[in-house]
Parts: sequence; C-alpha cells; structure tokens
Amino acid sequence: MKDCRTFLQLHGAVNGRQAEAARQGYGGAAGAVAPNAPPPPPLPANGGQQQQAGNGNQNGQYPPPKGADNMIHKGRPTNRTQKLIIRQVNLVIKSPPPTPEYLNWSDHRVEFSRDDHPPSIPRLGHSPLVLSAQIGGFKMNRVSMDAGTGINLMYADTLRAMNISLTNLAPSDTCFHGVAPGKANIPLGKIALDAIFGTRENFRSEKIEFEVMDWPSQYNVILERPVYARFMVVPHYTYLLLKIPGPNGIITVKGSFDRSDKCDREFHKLSESFSMAAEYAKLKDSTNHDVPPTAGRSLPDQAFDSAKDTREVQVHPSDLTKTTSIVVNLDSA
Repeated sequence: MKDCRTFLQLHGAVNGRQAEAARQGYGGAAGAVAPNAPPPPPLPANGGQQQQAGNGNQNGQYPPPKGADNMIHKGRPTNRTQKLIIRQVNLVIKSPPPTPEYLNWSDHRVEFSRDDHPPSIPRLGHSPLVLSAQIGGFKMNRVSMDAGTGINLMYADTLRAMNISLTNLAPSDTCFHGVAPGKANIPLGKIALDAIFGTRENFRSEKIEFEVMDWPSQYNVILERPVYARFMVVPHYTYLLLKIPGPNGIITVKGSFDRSDKCDREFHKLSESFSMAAEYAKLKDSTNHDVPPTAGRSLPDQAFDSAKDTREVQVHPSDLTKTTSIVVNLDSA
C-alpha cells in the first residue's frame, strides 16, 4: 500500500494541511500515520475551501476572519466633535470608574419563553420587525425597528400627515451614503419628538431626534440604535416582538406577519418606481431634443404610392363603372 502512488499523494497532502493548520494556530504538528491505517479520504478539487466556508474546520477551532466589511451609515462629524468622542471612549477603556455607572432600567430582567412564540412563523427570518407606537402625539402603525445604523429616520410625508411644517426643522449636520438610491443625500433637517411604547397602564416615553428625508417609503419612521439604547429595548426578530423595561413591569410590543408582508410588497413597488425613474432620467439625458423624432414616420423609400400600392375593386355586382381603390397588402379579415 505504501508503494501506491495515489496513497503517497494523499498522504503528502494531508500532512501539508496539518502543518499549515499548526502554523496558523489550529493545533499541533502533524502526527505519524499508523502502518495499517486506511488511506485518508480524497481531497476536494478546490482544496477544501468550500467545506471551510460552509461549516468551519473539522477540528472545532474558531476560524480567523478572511477580511472585514464596514458599513457607512452617517456623515463624518467635525474634527472637534470627533476628538471629543475619541477622548470619551479612551477614558472609559483606560480609566474606568471605580464603581459601575448603571443606566436607568438596567435592573430589569428581560426574558423570552415559549409563551412569546407565535402559533406559526412563515418565511423564517424574512419578515421585518414593524410595530405600532405613538410618536409626536400620533399613533403610527408602520414603525420599523431596524437597529442597523445610528440615525433615526422620519419621512416628509409623515410630517405632512401630522400637520408639521417642514420650514421649522432644525438644520442637520449629516448626510446619507448607501441608504437612498443614487448619490449622497442631505436631510431636509431634524426634529425631536416624543416616542411612546406601551399602554396607558404601563408605558415608556423618550424624546427622540429624527433626521427628516423627502423619500417615498413603506414606513412612517425607522427607529435605529439610539432608540434601542434609550429605551433599553430587547428585540426578538424571530417572534416579531420587542420587550422594554417599564414602570409596572416589562412592556411587550408585538408586530404581525401580515403587516410585515404588506410593507415588503409596498417596498417592491417603490423599488420598481425607482428603477423606472432612473431609466427615464437616463433616456432624458441621452435624447437630443433639437432633432424631431423619426419613430412612426415612413422612410422615403417606403413612402405610399397610390399607383403601385392600390388596386381597383368593383363594388357593384353589375355596374362595372362603380369601383374603388384599396391597398394591395391588406390582411384578410
């Protein structure tokens, strides 16, 4: 068996992989193969990369990251503001306080159990968390809980429905990259409104700052990380609910799969309209309006000739003088 060329190739490949794993910190050096040991399984054509990308390595060791993918979510602050942020972060890391500085509501325990489980979960993991909340004194049924960025978004149509003038917005110091289609977008301004979760018997209220954008959207507002931190929110994206510590116990705010599905369908319509608008803008820029369109007009060599393109047809059964002209290439009825 040791003289088999295939066995020697496989044996060398296994030893090479074990040596590489040892150099990267995944285990010890390669061990010797027993004399009567069966041959190792054949290696895949791509050297095992597909297996590592799927379930990790077989040794149970944590694989190192292959790279990093960062998300741009907000415009860069001023140099002075950035320095203050860096100093604050370094102070917390290098010189922590002698006693912990607990946040409000941090003494409440938030738990999930099967009592929170919906009767059925369609399309597991595909439904966005869309809830109802009272914002600025108005009940809104399409509040998206995203937690993906550090800015809360409110749309101009929502403020118009609330009879709030867009001229009284405070100036904004940020812009958006990768959130809206096209280039970077600058908000119309910002506004601070009270956001309330819960019922009359048990509720929480916080003042939240929103960036106002004049975009069409399937949502009334989008609440992000600042709201999660202010309310100490604990979401459950599988059950489509979130829990918030309240003065009279834990506040549970539930969404619905039907509401999430309606928002998804409306988003698909909006995305199609964005695509059509972009195509129209492209055609508008590439069209020369000084030249009249030629579509629908006959070309000179295809001009109609009554002598060639018509023929006489008798319309009276006995009078040969009663005729009319018809086009020769008419389709039969």
